[in-house]
Amino acid sequence: MVNAIDSAKHYYKESSKINPRFDDPKLNLTAIYINEGNYTEAERWNESIFHDSERRNMYRAIINENK
Repeated sequence: MVNAIDSAKHYYKESSKINPRFDDPKLNLTAIYINEGNYTEAERWNESIFHDSERRNMYRAIINENK
């Protein structure tokens, strides 16, 4: 059985494939992986983001604090 988080991850990844320059799904995946404590995967998604933003930088700081 697929839960809501797994489903969200799937669709965020799919939308990232459709338009790799659209950062919102990547930011959301970063947040999910941070909340799960998977900082390696969070960092991978955060570094794939094209545009700098306050949210991206905040996530980067959280990841660096927890690596």
